[in-house]
Amino acid sequence: MDIGFILKKFIGGLFMPMSIVFILGIIGLLFLFFKSYNRAKLFLVLSFFTLFIFSYNPVSNAFLGSLEYANKSLLEAPKDIKYIAVLGSGHTSNDNISIISQMDESSLARVSEGVSLYHKINGAKLIFSGYSGNDAIPHALMQKELAIELGVKEEDIITFPNPKDTYEEAVAIKELLGNEPFVLVTSAFHMSRAIDTFHLVGLSPIPAPTGHKSSNVDYLKRPSGYDMQKSESAMWEYMGLLFNKLKQLI
Repeated sequence: MDIGFILKKFIGGLFMPMSIVFILGIIGLLFLFFKSYNRAKLFLVLSFFTLFIFSYNPVSNAFLGSLEYANKSLLEAPKDIKYIAVLGSGHTSNDNISIISQMDESSLARVSEGVSLYHKINGAKLIFSGYSGNDAIPHALMQKELAIELGVKEEDIITFPNPKDTYEEAVAIKELLGNEPFVLVTSAFHMSRAIDTFHLVGLSPIPAPTGHKSSNVDYLKRPSGYDMQKSESAMWEYMGLLFNKLKQLI
């Protein structure tokens, strides 16, 4: 068990918008219980305000969009490139449903983008990475299965089933490719942190962001769980970028 990895996930989770909402709300209820009404009002108002702000469409779009459009989409297949690295996301293995239904939204977008580029680049190899998480099957192997179903030759696929995060994926790819140029496929909101992380290990991939989630701003749209999810995705990425900066300073 990787204690450092677990701690990173736990501590990072405390700074997610929904965690902040609950923490503020709990503090407010505690003050209410001890009849400190002014403080209770303050923390409860802050809790509801945080919930509203991060689940409001214009805020979530601005928060996520600044990440998603920091890197241009790869609309034309680059020349003299042999490798396409597709970063892992998530899945839930279930033999009773199709491989497509077993993959989460981000993974579907990433694999589809990678396979599309594979068909455009003659002689390309696909690299899939990702550990099993809470599942029995490593994510890299699920990506491979989906890619084969989408027409990729098995001999053109390389898998790394052990990396647990972006940094470990970057290290694995560095060991395989050295300074060989390659295309990096991941979700648009994750691309800035992924590029930053790959630079840390001495790689300079060509970005191919996919699965854009930010949409047209709708000021009249009610707050929603989906917009809160977008805000949380953005917050996690900003914290990752900050963590990378701290690593460079140490």
